[in-house]
Amino acid sequence: MKKGQKKSKFEKDLLHTKVGKYFLAVRKGKTKTEAAISAGYADTNHMTQIERTKDFQALQTKFGTSLIQKITIDEINDALVDNIKQEGQDRVDRNARNRAIEIAKEMIEPSNSFGGDESESKVLIVLSK
Repeated sequence: MKKGQKKSKFEKDLLHTKVGKYFLAVRKGKTKTEAAISAGYADTNHMTQIERTKDFQALQTKFGTSLIQKITIDEINDALVDNIKQEGQDRVDRNARNRAIEIAKEMIEPSNSFGGDESESKVLIVLSK
């Protein structure tokens, strides 16, 4: 958004709903379960239903479209490749390189593309003395 430009009523209203809070929390890197809790949902087992709502889809469309207007996929891919290779650098930034590799891997092979709960793939081990 350009300086001095106001947010549309759509953006203001929708971002302050539970769906909007969930959307923003996921975009900031929280797991879907954490995002649902922070947005105020009582039942954290139905993230797929949240993501199928018209409001969530509208937010994805709005924010996805605005990003595409500013940068192309090819430019993003080029930046990732440059960050992964880090050619000509005197010192390799391993943290940035590893993060770029994770992003590229997720783009190539999405691990959880249909919005299932991430806790489904986790195992809890309890050890007793």
